Amino acid sequence: MKKNNLLYIIVVFALLLLVQNLLILRSVRNMSGDAHVVNYSGLVRGATQRLVKLELSYHPNDELMARLEEYLFGLAGRENDYQIVYMAYEPFQESIKDLIVIWQELKSSIYDYRQGFISGETLLDVSERHFAKADEATHNAEYGSEGEVTSTEIIIIAGMAAITVIVVIVAIFMYILRRQERMQMELLREKNLQLESAIFEANEAMQDYMLFYTKGNAAVKKLYFGKQSNVADCEQSNEEILVGKTKKTSIHQLILNKIKMLLLGLLCFILAIIISTIDDYGKMYGFTQATREVMVFIEETG
Repeated sequence: MKKNNLLYIIVVFALLLLVQNLLILRSVRNMSGDAHVVNYSGLVRGATQRLVKLELSYHPNDELMARLEEYLFGLAGRENDYQIVYMAYEPFQESIKDLIVIWQELKSSIYDYRQGFISGETLLDVSERHFAKADEATHNAEYGSEGEVTSTEIIIIAGMAAITVIVVIVAIFMYILRRQERMQMELLREKNLQLESAIFEANEAMQDYMLFYTKGNAAVKKLYFGKQSNVADCEQSNEEILVGKTKKTSIHQLILNKIKMLLLGLLCFILAIIISTIDDYGKMYGFTQATREVMVFIEETG
């Protein structure tokens, strides 16, 4: 989940960079177009004075007049052959509208001057008014271009601030993520140590149990086989005694001895069954009660 959040931040960062670059590219293109507008506004202002000067010196130039008119229409947003873009700055467009009106008046004055209807002073007066309005339009074009530059600067500064904030957020996020991973690793290492300690203790307990089991098994075998040997010796000695006494005693005593022998044999048989049962019990239940008897026996015979 954390890594997904980091991926989202990186995607937002990339999109922000893309949008900022697109806005900067648009602003640069607008500034390039604004530079054309300022340039052609200055051409209109200067070339009009040259046109009037040629007219007053009786060197009319209709080609220059046509070119100046196309400049004006291009500045007003109409189609032109000079790649003049439209500047949406309101004061500039107001100046161009007024300038076109004065231009139409100047053209009429030029034609009238050529036919001798007006004097050169009248033509010069109209030319001065045209120059003043053209100068105003040029300054407005410069102001509009400066506004575009300011907008571009704002976009760049805002983009840099946003990028800085995102970089700081990513740095903080990476620090938190690495800290959590380090804490998880420490916790896992601690659990591994606890598990290893538990396994070691279990192995020691198993070894102690196996040692106890081996000693207990040996003691039970010793007890079992020792009691069997004692029972056999007891039976053999009883038989010898009974045989010797039989020869010396009467029939009554012989019968009594037979009964004693049977009782003694029965007692030995019961003792053998008990010992066998103890051995089976110890094998089935892991030397619980039988182990206690063995330990008592080991302590007594110690």
